[in-house]
Amino acid sequence: MKKDSILIITSKDDVHTDFIINKLNANGLEDKVVRFNTEDFTNNCLLTYTNETSILYFLDSNRDIKSENILSVWYRRPKEPVIDTTVIEYSSFIKEQTEAAIKGFYFSTHFETKWINRLDSLYRAKLKIQQLELAKRVGFKIPETIVTNNPNDLSNFLSKHIKVSTKSLDYPNTKVNGKLFPIYNRIISNDELSKNIQSIRYCPGIFQKYIDKAFDIRVIIIGKTITAFAIYSQEKDLSIEDVRGVSAFDLRHEIFELPRNILNNINSFMTEQRLVFSAIDLLYGSDGEFYFLENNPNGQWLWLEEKTGFSLSDIFIKELLTP
Repeated sequence: MKKDSILIITSKDDVHTDFIINKLNANGLEDKVVRFNTEDFTNNCLLTYTNETSILYFLDSNRDIKSENILSVWYRRPKEPVIDTTVIEYSSFIKEQTEAAIKGFYFSTHFETKWINRLDSLYRAKLKIQQLELAKRVGFKIPETIVTNNPNDLSNFLSKHIKVSTKSLDYPNTKVNGKLFPIYNRIISNDELSKNIQSIRYCPGIFQKYIDKAFDIRVIIIGKTITAFAIYSQEKDLSIEDVRGVSAFDLRHEIFELPRNILNNINSFMTEQRLVFSAIDLLYGSDGEFYFLENNPNGQWLWLEEKTGFSLSDIFIKELLTP
């Protein structure tokens, strides 16, 4: 039994997956790489689990992958399977059964296969409250924070801080009337919050003391390799509060050397979260301090390679090929 296959769990429109697969193919590994676009599961995939093995077969390529042959799994950017609308009256049941089968397959491989990242670790590591608590415990400075749906507690928090920002607790966008809207970090005035403070009762929010910054830092951790990039967000008006306010290609980027204590904090954070890969966002304050903002265990990084020429992809491929 040879464990030499790489399974990439993603979707059809993910450029990170495209880029990595193209490099793997260029290195002669096209027979070892299997791409699973999860939205196509119903129409393109046959999944079988038995006492002896699990097999995922793809109709379009006439290829399969067996659980015992998988060297590593990259859980990159999956989407929900599209359910056949001709059986709409049973669609809820079909969706539940489909997800149970797929997730069962995933977790059944966790015993002997390297995942980037393990799903139990990934799900926990995405939660912002948990991130902040762990960051504080391993030694990071974090902005003073409150997550609440209690108007009185929020009012007390506002009275202590001159400048407060808010962002999403989960995905950084939402749909309103079918249209997608980004939810960026933004400074929110005490007056605006005070006028609408009772509405927090119906939807918990996260609020932080706003830290004036010199620049943002994106840290990419791949296995034991830590690479930090300074992003000079303060050079553009629209990216002062949130680096995503302008295209990343319009901002100056540089490789940045983090001090030893911050590297130690990152290593401790990754160990506690049991992550192989992550993207951590820090800021370097105008007060000369480093602050932890958040952690995205499935974060974007390709633009950093394109902006700086530093080959994160080579490091990532080496990690995929390492048992």
